[in-house]
Amino acid sequence: MACSFARECAAPAETSACPWLPPGTLYDNPDNPFIQKLSVFARVHYQYAWIDGESGGHDFWYSNHGEIRRVWPGLHASLANGVLAAHYEAMLEDDRHPSHGDRDLSYLANWALYLEWDLTKTFSLAGGNWWLGYGKRCLPLAEEVLDSSKFLPVVERTAISNRALITTTGGSAPLGAWIRHQAGPWETFAGLYTTDSAAYWGNWDDGTAVVVETQRDISDLTGTDAAVAALAFYHTDTEGRDERLSGDLNWLASAWAIVTEGPWTLRGNLLFGEADSSNPLRDGRVWGVVGTLERWLIQDRLELVGRYHYQGSRSPQGIAPYARYIGWAVAQENAPPAPSVRGDEQHGLYLGLNWLLCGHNLKLLTGAEWDHVSSDSTEVYDGLTYWMSMRMFF
Repeated sequence: MACSFARECAAPAETSACPWLPPGTLYDNPDNPFIQKLSVFARVHYQYAWIDGESGGHDFWYSNHGEIRRVWPGLHASLANGVLAAHYEAMLEDDRHPSHGDRDLSYLANWALYLEWDLTKTFSLAGGNWWLGYGKRCLPLAEEVLDSSKFLPVVERTAISNRALITTTGGSAPLGAWIRHQAGPWETFAGLYTTDSAAYWGNWDDGTAVVVETQRDISDLTGTDAAVAALAFYHTDTEGRDERLSGDLNWLASAWAIVTEGPWTLRGNLLFGEADSSNPLRDGRVWGVVGTLERWLIQDRLELVGRYHYQGSRSPQGIAPYARYIGWAVAQENAPPAPSVRGDEQHGLYLGLNWLLCGHNLKLLTGAEWDHVSSDSTEVYDGLTYWMSMRMFF
């Protein structure tokens, strides 16, 4: 399929575009009935951001002075004659350098830790392929979320997409159980997750969240080289509970499509949901749209990327720009109390150039992004963020 929801949490690639990178395979013996294959993998991302912005009537310039964005090593194993797949990915970075804190490489959380059972191989089921899984695994809710940070054509996801990247308060994927099905051009995912906020594993003593997603390869309908369309729905029950997952969302509906023809790729995503916040200024309906256009200038080597995104809310502080640097920048460059950058409407434009030095295994991403946030038609933030990121994985 053009883009599977498993891409963010999938097994490591069998081959690499960089012959000098470690192969990753530690053991490979298809005749062993217990463990057939064991692989190691890792992603390492480092990035810079500079912001020329205005908030609260004050102009400012901010630099993050470089950030270790991700150091995520992991293991993947094929067990029991390929019937079971075990996947583990750790988050080792805790870099507070952009907010003038410490740069710490420590065991922060488990991004993914799960076991998946191939039911079709076990029971010879008809009607396609079936998998049953349990553990910590990402939720398929938005197009930018599904496209792993290893393959994203932009440095950072949009704010509305990042809100749909549902995690625990520790930043890891939540604990849950799911079933996957694939038949012909269709692929479907249904899962039940706990809202427990544990970073390493979790329990079922708190609320629950339900996720349903289905997607179809539509290249036979569009006549293009590749195309996929998908629908997803998320609902959580946290009433009377102490813990909840990220995003403060009671429910979210998402529809997206990706179409590729020759050197062009077009991505689009519509999102609509309802925030469930203890702050009445941030409660209520939220919505957004993300559109990305990519064009190879030199095939598989040099790529031009443009993106537009919009998000809105019924509440005067219902949305915020991507908070990784903008919030820190406004807080550091303004005398306390720092002005709020939350509002009810945001527009954003991104233009970038990506240089793939060794395929997606080693690449340099550069870009400039404009964000404008307003509340009740009054500007609360306007600025340009300049990006540069080096990304590597094997």
